Amino acid sequence: MRWVKSKWLWAKQNPLFWVNAILFGVAVAAVYIWPAPAESDFRVRTLGMLLQLIGVGTVWFDLTSTARSFGKTGLMFRTWTWIKAGFAGRTVNIGVAAMSSASATASGRMTVRWPMNASASQLDRIDAVEKNLTKIDEDIQAVFTEIDRNAIDMKERILNESNERTSAIGVVRRDLEEAAAGNFPFLVFGAVWLGIGVVLATWSPEIVKVVAGKWSVVITTI
Repeated sequence: MRWVKSKWLWAKQNPLFWVNAILFGVAVAAVYIWPAPAESDFRVRTLGMLLQLIGVGTVWFDLTSTARSFGKTGLMFRTWTWIKAGFAGRTVNIGVAAMSSASATASGRMTVRWPMNASASQLDRIDAVEKNLTKIDEDIQAVFTEIDRNAIDMKERILNESNERTSAIGVVRRDLEEAAAGNFPFLVFGAVWLGIGVVLATWSPEIVKVVAGKWSVVITTI
């Protein structure tokens, strides 16, 4: 049971391989194993038409999935919206309004100075000057400390913003890669079977004759 489960998980990794195998088996069966009676090319032409439709369907799927990944609505929905707007006699405008606001903050700083008394003695006035110089030095140190803290905070904000932008760019790049080449195997699958379908539908009479063993008839018509 474990072996069967592991093989099933392995087979699910490449579903297009099994679809190709099924279509190849159907094509071989319709042309060689189960040929139509009386050398009719109806089955071959029908198979060719179905394979062409499969190829067209893969292209349609790729176009619609890419459009949805960029937020585009379906063609039928947009057409219906346009028809309703025309019969209603009004134009449907889809706009985006943007509003920006700014706020300014102001901060004040209170300083304390030692009072200077003109009638005080010289020693008292010198002492007041020394205290004021000490206070000024403390204020200057506090300002530098705040500047250093703001600078560190700004560097952290810039770094965080840079990381967020880098991450966003990576997401956009992955989305673009997925939209541009995400369905590449599916498109190759559709293109191959579209070509096979064109060949079967175009050369169906000759293919039927070759299967019936009438090579000479086909060769003489070339």
